[in-house]
Amino acid sequence: MTRPSQNDATERSGRKRRVVLLPAASHVDAATDPSKKLHALGELYLRGSRYSNLCTAAFVAALAFWAGPILQVWLGPALPMRDTLIPLFVLFSVAMQMHMLTGAGTSILRGMGRVYEEFSYSIPNLLFLAITLPAARWIQGRWTPFGIGAAVCLAIVCSACVLMGRMLWVLDLRLKRFLRVVIVPGVTPYLVAGALAWPVALLVAQVNRWQGAGVLLAAGLLYAAGGFVVLHRWVLTDEEKHKGLELVRLGLGVFRGREAAA
Repeated sequence: MTRPSQNDATERSGRKRRVVLLPAASHVDAATDPSKKLHALGELYLRGSRYSNLCTAAFVAALAFWAGPILQVWLGPALPMRDTLIPLFVLFSVAMQMHMLTGAGTSILRGMGRVYEEFSYSIPNLLFLAITLPAARWIQGRWTPFGIGAAVCLAIVCSACVLMGRMLWVLDLRLKRFLRVVIVPGVTPYLVAGALAWPVALLVAQVNRWQGAGVLLAAGLLYAAGGFVVLHRWVLTDEEKHKGLELVRLGLGVFRGREAAA
């Protein structure tokens, strides 16, 4: 899978979550008692951001920690610009997670009829770029692919933080709770991917590209299983586990229904 298609897959996933959150926010904004509206929207924002962060982290954590092996299988052992491509791969993976974290907030702002608040992300992004790009040029003494990429990633991260801060202000949420409910759970996939990073890099370096692809596939299955165990044991609440089980049963029921109809 190429890098653009990886980003496209993440973006499509984010759009689907926004399609769900926007009408939900509109309903809450219109139907909830004004005294309870902010609380209900705040809970919706926290839940949407939590699930968005977990889903995105599960995808990009492996990309960040396994950047070297992935690029080696993708582009070959004679990886061009290795010292530039691998760090950029890591930076863009992490920046993508921060970008996707803004989806829940922009959807809820649209549902509240405050579409103009989306400028809290786009305008700071441009302003930070106006700072980070010249800073990268000054630090490295010339324009480089790494400097430009790092400047773009830093601008994305900073502007995403501005929007999330704005959401906490609008919905009267505490930063401590946001970090505990949303940000910290998103770290767990990185712990699992990081634990597998050294074995994956070592094995891929010793085999050819096709065998390396097999190693990445096996590692991905192990990563998925390990991530599921960690999330189920230490991260997900009993309510989330119950809802997840219901979704699995629903999916199996639909699959069996289609199989019977065929």
